[in-house]
Amino acid sequence: MNFITKKDVAILLSSSIGLIVVVVATLLFANTTRQKGRDDNSQQKFDVFVSNVQSGKWQLTTGEWLKGMRLEHNEVVEYQKACFEIGEAFLCLGWGLLVCILWQTGTVFIVRKRLQKQ
Repeated sequence: MNFITKKDVAILLSSSIGLIVVVVATLLFANTTRQKGRDDNSQQKFDVFVSNVQSGKWQLTTGEWLKGMRLEHNEVVEYQKACFEIGEAFLCLGWGLLVCILWQTGTVFIVRKRLQKQ
């Protein structure tokens, strides 16, 4: 009779343990990245800025201020979108890895159970 020992099971599951570390790191990174992409009321701040410039509260060339601020605002919006998309990708990767870990773990125990029946 061939039995899988506890040592054999530990060796087989060691890759799952490594993947668990990767999954945790990936999910934490995804959450951090997604948080960077959240709306920080920059649109409201930009609207207040535009109204201050247009009302003459700030005495610089209105066209220059608006042009510069619109460019900067667009960069911020694109950065937020990119952060969110990268976070989503890592989130999908993390969940995919978790499914693979569960699959591998289940496979190890199914094989062990079959060998014990022999």
